[in-house]
Amino acid sequence: VAIIYLGRRGPGSSISLELAAHLSPKTEMFAVVSAQADHYQRWRESGIDLISTPTFSTDFRAALSLLSQRKLRSLANAIAQKKPDVVVYPMVHPWTPFLQRYLREIPHVITVHDPTPHPGLKHFGSSLWERMSARRASRCVILSSRFIESLAARGIAPEKIDVIPLGIFS
Repeated sequence: VAIIYLGRRGPGSSISLELAAHLSPKTEMFAVVSAQADHYQRWRESGIDLISTPTFSTDFRAALSLLSQRKLRSLANAIAQKKPDVVVYPMVHPWTPFLQRYLREIPHVITVHDPTPHPGLKHFGSSLWERMSARRASRCVILSSRFIESLAARGIAPEKIDVIPLGIFS
């Protein structure tokens, strides 16, 4: 199992690290983590096999990073070399659709945190790459059954949707 967390701030790092910590004793796995993640040091101290990658630190650099397809292909190659059976994205990221494309032979599971974009979501891009990632995913995880219809309305086949409520952090 490959767990991909490329975000920098917010609860995504904790959610992803908790998932990895609980999976690691049960299966062979590794994680791909942004070197700029808030909890990067906790990832390093976890003992989980890591691929660390610099991502970006500003919105401008985020846009530039999407132009660097060589970097994204290189990251995808590093992931592919470890031969995962499945790639799990607990949080989507601007790079997610590109990694899915480069790793299309491997099943992808993404967690869709905002099946209905919440009020105040200021970043149109996050909704766009989440929708693109969900459509390319083999399976989509949502955190509540009340969002099945919302995700289906965005073009995701209901048989591709799994409901797994967010657990309690350790």
